[in-house]
Amino acid sequence: MKKSLIILLSIIYIFISCDYATDKNALTKKQDETSNLVHYAENFKISPYKDGYKLEIRNKNSSNFDDFYIFNDSLDIPEEIKNQTIIRTPIKSAIAFSSTQWSVFQKLGETNIIKGILESNYSKNDEILRLVKEGVIIDLGTSNQVNTEKVINLKAELILYTPYPTIDYSNLGELSGSIMIPFPDYLESHPLGRAEWMKVIGILCEKENETTEWFNSVANRYESLSDICKSIENKPTVFSDLPFENQWYVPGGNSYIAQIFKDSGSNYIWHDDNSTGSLHIDAESVLLKAQNADYWRVINSYDTPFTYENLAKENDCNIISSECWTGITLGWGANPCLAMCLLADKDVYVTCEWDIHMTITNVLLLSATRGKEKPIQGEFTCRHPENDNAELLWHCGPFPLKYKAKGEKPWLYNTKPSFRLEDGEYTIARFQAENGKYY
Repeated sequence: MKKSLIILLSIIYIFISCDYATDKNALTKKQDETSNLVHYAENFKISPYKDGYKLEIRNKNSSNFDDFYIFNDSLDIPEEIKNQTIIRTPIKSAIAFSSTQWSVFQKLGETNIIKGILESNYSKNDEILRLVKEGVIIDLGTSNQVNTEKVINLKAELILYTPYPTIDYSNLGELSGSIMIPFPDYLESHPLGRAEWMKVIGILCEKENETTEWFNSVANRYESLSDICKSIENKPTVFSDLPFENQWYVPGGNSYIAQIFKDSGSNYIWHDDNSTGSLHIDAESVLLKAQNADYWRVINSYDTPFTYENLAKENDCNIISSECWTGITLGWGANPCLAMCLLADKDVYVTCEWDIHMTITNVLLLSATRGKEKPIQGEFTCRHPENDNAELLWHCGPFPLKYKAKGEKPWLYNTKPSFRLEDGEYTIARFQAENGKYY
């Protein structure tokens, strides 16, 4: 890649951090019953129906929509829809599988409605974690292994679930008696389409005006920023995410993430793909296509900063090739040499200047010594004037402190450590390629 600067984006979802703003387009039941009150989302519709609402959600297995009729609990249900799925509002209890669902309840001041969630161990939300710890909200397991018994015991009115193609949740509704509402927000092709799903929860809580005002403020800000980025001529290329269990799950070219890249003035390397969900690609293919990308978008879910050390542990490796000069220097305003030196003492080796042959050489040397000796990264500067078997080696950082000469006091210049290595015999090796041949 042209730059080794890793852009760490802590994107939960655009709408989570936005404030309310007043807008004249708030939902109103006085509108015509044929009007769709949804403007960006493609997988659900909301329209006024009598004194309530009709909610239509696209079925994951077809282009058809599943219908839900929503009425205040004090109103009579029209005779013609009594056999349809009826939801009485304001709802008093719900299970929310995704943070994109329960975070809206929280933003609206309706956290008390949430009775159960999935995978609380991935949450960083202090209030939600406290309520889970106190037993007010129940952790129901993972998306692949939902604890059915806990779901039944909660007796929630609704279950908001993410309809993944390979998981069948139909038995949860049958066993618990809860109304199952699919929430395929992740399949939206526009980020504002995904954000617009907040309107569903707003209607369920009878806070439709608040959520519409909130959404409109987000949409106005997003479109304003997108307009600014349209003037960018030299669009940087970008790829996304990390490998997981030997697969790289990258956003499809027609996904909301791909749209964010487009609207921000960048060129997503899979923009010509038509998928709205994720693509499952082997790591080798991703690296082959992404090797010349300008930026790498990584979502950081670590408790600590995203570092070379964490990257090495996650990928079960101990040698990383880095473009320290000039990518990191330009991106961060500092040299990484000292960090590389300290990492080498922790058995994490970061080779310099995108020198892949140096990286391969280090792998060979580590294997030859079975990891007992630490490789150093030196550059040939000049031969010894008298000893034909001696060279002066120098490099600005990645020498392990372990090999510092006794009594030598290291010193720093612009984050570059300097010290003399201990005397002794060193094996000089270099795996090199020239004109298609390896030496």
